[in-house]
Amino acid sequence: MSPARVTLLASGFELLCACCSEGTLEHRRTTHGGAQQVSLAAPEEEARRLLREWVAAAPAGRAWSGLTLVG
Repeated sequence: MSPARVTLLASGFELLCACCSEGTLEHRRTTHGGAQQVSLAAPEEEARRLLREWVAAAPAGRAWSGLTLVG
C-alpha cells in the first residue's frame, strides 16, 4: 500500500497522542488556518473516499487538492 499525500484546507486538524484523544489528559484544542500538507496511509481510492467524507462533514471550511501517490 502506497501512502497518498494531499494538501488540505483545514478548519482544524491536529495529531493527538492516545491520552489526549481519549480525554485522559486535559488538552486545549486549537484551529489551524490555511493549507496543510498531510500523508494518508491508504490506497488512492480509499484516500479519495475518506477526503470526500471529511469535506462533507463541514463543506464550508474544508477542501482538499493535489492528491499524489508517494513511495
